[in-house]
Formats: sequence, C-alpha cells, structure tokens
Amino acid sequence: MLFPIVIGLTLLFSAYLFSSYWRLHHIPGPFLASFSKLWLLKWVIRAELHIGLLEACEKYGHIARIGPNEVVTNDPEIIRRINAVRSPYKRSTWYNSTCFDHSRNHVFCERDEGRHVELRNQMIAGYSGKENPSLELSIDKRLTHFISFIRQKYLSCSVEASSLEKREFQSASYCYKPVDFARIAQYFALDVISDIAFGQPFGFLETDSDVHDYIKTQKALLPLFEWFAMFPSLWRLTRIGWVSRLLMPKTTDKSGLGCLMGVAERIVNHRYAATSKCAPKSDMLGSFIRHGLPQEQAKVETVLQVMAGSDTTVTSLRMFVLFMNTSPPVLHRLLAELDAAEKAGKLSRPMARGSEIQAHIPYLCACVKESLRMWPPVLGLGFKDVPEGGDTINDIFLPAGTSVGCDAWGLHRSKAVYGDDADFYRPGRWIDTKDEKKLAEMNRSADLVFGYGKNGCLGKPVAFMELNKTVTELFRRFDISLVKPWEPIRSVQRNGLFVQSDMWVRISQREGVDEF
Repeated sequence: MLFPIVIGLTLLFSAYLFSSYWRLHHIPGPFLASFSKLWLLKWVIRAELHIGLLEACEKYGHIARIGPNEVVTNDPEIIRRINAVRSPYKRSTWYNSTCFDHSRNHVFCERDEGRHVELRNQMIAGYSGKENPSLELSIDKRLTHFISFIRQKYLSCSVEASSLEKREFQSASYCYKPVDFARIAQYFALDVISDIAFGQPFGFLETDSDVHDYIKTQKALLPLFEWFAMFPSLWRLTRIGWVSRLLMPKTTDKSGLGCLMGVAERIVNHRYAATSKCAPKSDMLGSFIRHGLPQEQAKVETVLQVMAGSDTTVTSLRMFVLFMNTSPPVLHRLLAELDAAEKAGKLSRPMARGSEIQAHIPYLCACVKESLRMWPPVLGLGFKDVPEGGDTINDIFLPAGTSVGCDAWGLHRSKAVYGDDADFYRPGRWIDTKDEKKLAEMNRSADLVFGYGKNGCLGKPVAFMELNKTVTELFRRFDISLVKPWEPIRSVQRNGLFVQSDMWVRISQREGVDEF
C-alpha cells in the first residue's frame, strides 16, 4: 500500500522538477537555479547576493537564469527597456517584501500601475525641491550641526600644527579621538531626512545615540525582509493575523520602525488638521498635501522617506570617504580644486550653495558620481514580470510571467561601457573623457543607479544635493584618515541595502584652514 504512494509522489516531484527546469531551459545559468531557488538561497545566506549575480552574468551572459522562473541582467539597454514609462512589464511580488504596513502600500511597493503613477505625480514636486524652498536650508542646518558635533566630540588635534609641548601629546584622549564614521554618518543622515520629512530632526546627533533603537531594529529586520523577497510565500504568511502582530511593526511600538510609524502618524495628523486653518507649509509634506496625497497615504510615505533616504545616502557618504582614503592622487586633486575655488571666493561661507558646487568644483561632483558607480547604494533585484505573450530580448525568448531582475553591481562595472579600468576608482573619467558619444553612454548607464523611467527614484535630487554639500563641507574643513586601513569597514548586503559598521577614522582640522 505504501509503495504505490511513494512511487506516485516521486513521479509528481520529478514532473515538478522537470517542468521547473524546462520553462527556461534555453537560458544558461547555475545548475541549482534551473529547478530551485537553492542558488539564490546560498548567496542570501552569505549576505553577498550582489557578488553571486555579478559572477552569474560574467559566466553565463547578459541574461542569466538564477531561479526556476527568474533571470537577471546587467545590460543597461535591457534595464531601460523593462523600466521605460510605457513598458508593459509589471512589478513582481518581489516588491511586496518592502511593505511595512499591510493596510496601505507606499509608492515603492505599489504594484498597481495606475495607482503607482498617481502616487508619483502627487509627490514628485515635493521631492524635486520646486515646491520646497527650505530643502537646501534644512540640509545646511543639519550639516552645520554635524560639523559642530565633530568639533566638540571627535576632533583629534593636529600634532604637526600644534604648539603644545611634547609632554602634552602623551594624552591620547586629547590628541587622538577615533570615531566610528559609519555610526555618526548614519546619525547625520537620519537627522537630515527626518528634518526634511517632518520639519524637525529626530535628534540622533543631539543625543549621540540610536534614538528609539531605530538603527538596531532596521539591522534586525533587513535579513527578514530579504527572505520575504526571495520567497514570496513567506511574506504571505505575514498577512495572517497573529503572524502580523508578532513580526510586523505597529505604531504603538516603543522602539524601532513601529515607533517611527507612530511619530509619522502624529506629525501627519497635526499637519493635515492645520490645513483647515491655513495653507500648507512650503516643505515636502506641505507639497504632498497641496497635490492631494491622502492623509493615511502620507503616513507611510514619510516613513518610507526616512527608511530609504537615510540608508542609501549614508552608504554613499561612507564609501566616498573610504575611496578618498584609498586613492591619494584623487584626494590630492580634489583638495587642490576645493582650495582654488575657496581662494577665488567661489564658495559661500559657512555653507557652499548647491549651484556653486556644480559650477565651480566639477571634480568633486565627478568623485561623487564615481563613488555611486563603484558602490551603488541600492542593489535590490527589483524583479519585473514579462507581459502576456512573452518577449524576445537579444534573440532570447522570455515566457510571460518570467521575472527579470537587475544585477546593479555588475551593471556599473561594465567594461563595455566604462573601459578596461571599470573596476578602478577613477573620477577623472567623467570630466577628462574627450569622446562625447562615450561620455553620453557612461552617463546614461550611471543614471541607472537611481532607477529609470516609471521606476526612477523620486529622491534623486535630494540625494545628490545632500551628498555634494556634505562632502564639500567635510573635506573643506577636515582631514579624515582611516584608523584601521587593513580593515576599513564591515559591510554586508541585505535585501539590496548595505549594513555597515566599524569604519574607524581620525578627524582633524586641515592645516592652514581656519574654522568657520
């Protein structure tokens, strides 16, 4: 009796494996990926999925199979094609994993095309800065606080420039104040984005601490959300009442993401109530209100702002500082450009304007762009589903429903686009290249760091302004050197974002530069 059951189950399982394999059998990829998600699971467990995707595309081609129904590409033309405004490709279940409130989707996880476009239209003016004249001022205020914070708590004295007697140098606590730049940079980024989103900073720098354990909770949640992204059936379990109550954040939580949601709820309720008495403020939330974003929707969108805006920007800031430390010729050229602009009076004090940075220190802007290229802050696969009827790309047929993801790490290291030194940090490629056609191709590819078309990042203008201004003011004033060059930073990739820590640096006042 048992034998026929075993035979039947074996045949069913064999049929399932064969059908899984056959669907995309014509697309090369790792063996395990042809019938299971074990290959993806291996790299997720290692927290190095971006490396696995890079190797897959290098070995199997611009379109590689990474799962029974999943392929990945590092081809910029394909990525633009599937994300174009009129593309028939739809967002896959992968986006569900970024949902933190089952009662309402935010703009990033919204899979309904019409609703997604509507949300973008209601928020794009606020993100662009056109209706938010206080945007740059908000960044300047937080940046001023950050510089003061460094000077008061973590500025090491410059021994070479000091006139103190040698015996006074013996106190390491006085002359040597190492600080984890990964930590304080995240405090700064969170204060900036909370000021922009809510009109007031959360106070990470003020307290020099992880307010409400937000960062700690985020680090714990990211691996969980990555599992949800790879295995959608796990995410569906979170919609069960008791599972949701156990795992998902709530506005009544005293710490973490739920606490942030509670703060957003209180501030948004207050701001929407105030609009009955006076016109909305000229800030980002005010712009959302003016363009008809519903009150309940504003609550999840402001939380998304803080989550996405802080994690991505701070990764780029950390890596910029790291690249400066590991590229002496680049740092020398950058400082020479900064000093020349300063001497010529082209940079305002105490804070340079964003327009001045763009106009007068182009090499610094090139360094920012190269840092984003070499270390994209967002590496999520961002699967899009092939439309009904299937699609043929580069003579490869993709059946309807196939999920196509992006290998961002490999995309921005393409030797076909950037040349043989694509793996080398060389900002000069952005301003020294004489071939206009080649430069245009590189710029089009680099722009994909922030997504493309209907899936482009709304926060791109804010991110560039914050990054350009922050690195300008830090390197204008300070020397920042690594304390442990043999282990400069700890970095793991979780659900497309980097969890980074232990970036120990020594910060001192630049010689010959007055305090301002």
